[in-house]
Amino acid sequence: MRITDAHTHVQMNPQATRTWIDDLNRDTSADLTFSIVDDGTVPCVQDSMERVGVERTLLVPWIAARQIYTRRLADSPTADPELVLSTLRAEWEAYNSWGTETASRFPGQFYTVTAVDPVLFGAEWTSAVFKQNRDRGSLGLKITPMFIGRRVNDPDLEILWQLAHEYSVPILSMSTAALDPGSLAAIGLNESDADVNHPDYFEDGLRSYPNARAVLAHMGYFGAEDRVARLTSLYPNVYADTTEWIELVGAQGGITPQEAANQIRAIGTDRVLFGSNYPLFPQSEILEKFLSIPLTSEEQEQVLYLNFDAAYAPATT
Repeated sequence: MRITDAHTHVQMNPQATRTWIDDLNRDTSADLTFSIVDDGTVPCVQDSMERVGVERTLLVPWIAARQIYTRRLADSPTADPELVLSTLRAEWEAYNSWGTETASRFPGQFYTVTAVDPVLFGAEWTSAVFKQNRDRGSLGLKITPMFIGRRVNDPDLEILWQLAHEYSVPILSMSTAALDPGSLAAIGLNESDADVNHPDYFEDGLRSYPNARAVLAHMGYFGAEDRVARLTSLYPNVYADTTEWIELVGAQGGITPQEAANQIRAIGTDRVLFGSNYPLFPQSEILEKFLSIPLTSEEQEQVLYLNFDAAYAPATT
């Protein structure tokens, strides 16, 4: 059984992991606390991959940039906003560069995407940092609408679709049903933005930019899975990954393994990628949950391995 983990947040060093999780916990509601399974570094995930049998891992070098920027200004009222912004920009550029360097050091084991925020740093920066990292091996783009504060069909994010179309690469993006007000308030969003991650907002880009692809992380979980299935039935350039959604399988208040199989099949066993969200969750635990879903061996092979190449081609082949 060959396995690709299509969604992880491996960090540059243990301190970076601790900072990342601390920032994440400060930027979400009080009733949603994240923890990490280990130091979240390359040696740690390599140990995990060997134990679990994961052959390939996608690095997702994402940070909650806008929230970090706002907090740093609040913590230092006399600080120069442009200096704070440029420092944060350099930190994120370093993280993205680390992703391509790691993929280059371990070819065939690690791949990476380029995480961006076109609203905070602008379209010109987004284009430049993507092109630079693409030349170094990055497979695509990564955004998180709820942390950017824009829906994916917002004009400020059109640069993403333009780049993805021009270079025939995917946009990996968070995709969920409407969020609760507490989670929104914690990251400075209004209640009117509750549906900021909703799958429906991807349709304009999928239709207008057919060379672009989209990978909808979280599969529209907590109620919008059927809208992801609608998109995959209409557009050949959209995929989804199991990150976070898979935690619902067998959980109290979640879904049964058979219901999970039904949802995967509705979206398409040729469109769903396996993702763990390591180091927030152990790869072993997420794989165990996935294998509890009653899919055929052929369907498992699609989700666990083959679909990654389809979603992130041609750079992986």
